[in-house]
Amino acid sequence: MPSIAEVLMFVTNRLSAHPEMDWIIVGSAASLIQGCQQIQPNDIDIMVKYSSDVNQITSLFMDYLSEISPSQLFNKHWFSSKCSPTYTMVLDKEVWSFARLHIDGVNIEISNTATHEYLELSDVIWKIKRFQNYLDTLFPVVPLELQLHSSYVQDKPERIQAIKKVIRRNNLDLHFLKSYLTDSAYRQLTE
Repeated sequence: MPSIAEVLMFVTNRLSAHPEMDWIIVGSAASLIQGCQQIQPNDIDIMVKYSSDVNQITSLFMDYLSEISPSQLFNKHWFSSKCSPTYTMVLDKEVWSFARLHIDGVNIEISNTATHEYLELSDVIWKIKRFQNYLDTLFPVVPLELQLHSSYVQDKPERIQAIKKVIRRNNLDLHFLKSYLTDSAYRQLTE
């Protein structure tokens, strides 16, 4: 079975063939790409700007979709299918779309950014997206510093420690987050 890194390379190569699409890797795969070797992703999370982009990306992987989803209800068992490639809903006047692919044993979850308590999943990522070299390929990733904030909000102490270790080792600057966080949230990150 291919590793998550191999599937990540495969997905990235397919997406890179379409430079008009703006996408970014978030979640644990982004942490791994940025040097958090202790964090082993269970899946690959990809964010795009618009709900229509979710459809566009999913269409690139139609050869991996089954005819129908194992679940007709949107839950953890739902996967994109040829009959239903995306799940879409309207949240407070925002259209949010989601796709879940299964490629060589790895789940890939794709959604568009929306107003969210986790800055890592909000529109702010497009302003601060960075490119990180991993396996001789540049990957668009959400900055590790922003992932630190999400890890605090989600109360994930192991992830917090792994991310802080890399931030210290790479001498990353948390100061740019000050404009996105409350004073108390910023102080928590810098302690």
